[in-house]
Amino acid sequence: MTLDPELSVFLFSLAIGFSVGLLSGTMGVGGGIIMVPAAVLILGYGQHIGQGISLVVMIPTTLAGAFTHYRMKNLKLKPVFLIAIGAVAAGLIAAAIAQQLSQSTLQRVFSLWVLYSAIRAWGVNDWIMRRFFGKEPIRHEEELPEEDPLT
Repeated sequence: MTLDPELSVFLFSLAIGFSVGLLSGTMGVGGGIIMVPAAVLILGYGQHIGQGISLVVMIPTTLAGAFTHYRMKNLKLKPVFLIAIGAVAAGLIAAAIAQQLSQSTLQRVFSLWVLYSAIRAWGVNDWIMRRFFGKEPIRHEEELPEEDPLT
C-alpha cells in the first residue's frame, strides 16, 4: 500500500514541524538545523526553498518560545531590540547573498555550518584550545536573577 503523494508530504511536513517545535522549544534554536535538511532530503525541495521555508517557519516557532520565556521572566527586552536591529539588517543582506549562490555552494556552506555547530556542541573546540594552544575555554557563570528580568 502506498500513500498518496500529497498525503505523504502533508504527514512528513507535520512530523518535521513537530520535531522543529520540540527542538526550538527545548534548545532555544530556530530549528533550521532540522528544517533545511528535512525540506531538501525528505520533501525534495531545493536548498534555496528549504532555507526559505525554514526562515518563515521560525517566525511562529520563535514567537511561541519567546512568549513562554517572557511569561517565565527569562527574557531581557533591552538587548532583544538591539540584537533584533542587527539581526534583521544582517538577515536581509545574507538572504540576498544566498540568492546569488548556486544550490551546491549553498549546500556546502550550510553543511560546514552544521559541522561547525556539531564540533562546538561536542566540545571539540575546547579540546583543541587546551591541546594545541594551552588555553582553557572561557566559562560564563550562570547569571543571578536581577530585580527586573524583563529589562
